[in-house]
Amino acid sequence: MAMDLFEFARRAERIGGELQGGMLARVNELGWSLDEGHYELTGGGAQGGPQWIEVQASGQLRAVCQRCLGALVWSLSTKTRLEIAESEAAIELFEDDVDRVAGDRSLDALMLVEDEIILALPMVGRHEVCVAQQSVEPQTGALGRALGAWSAKRGQSS
Repeated sequence: MAMDLFEFARRAERIGGELQGGMLARVNELGWSLDEGHYELTGGGAQGGPQWIEVQASGQLRAVCQRCLGALVWSLSTKTRLEIAESEAAIELFEDDVDRVAGDRSLDALMLVEDEIILALPMVGRHEVCVAQQSVEPQTGALGRALGAWSAKRGQSS
């Protein structure tokens, strides 16, 4: 869905809709799949001041935990306000921490949403605590016994 970013912001328009897995090819390439999701784009800005677009996305994504290799469900919730610049070159002139997007008369809105989803993804998809780790006592198994024996031996030599 192409849109004129400048007009969208000037008119303070709002669009939104449901996201489905097949719509996010680049997210899929990163090993994530979308169960369900929603997005919303809102334009705005002060008269004579900078214009902006706000990108919101939420949903449930699935991947493989990189620690235990089990199924991982991750809740997406992102909201970003991007100031609209005249061009990529104009963005590079700014020396501040404001997030910007180059204005485009035919911007692919879904691509912008997908960009923000990708930026919100964790660097490494993994559980906070894996299910397998919760059920294993620290002193069981060969490694636990070896560490226990080493600790006991080390304590005797002190």
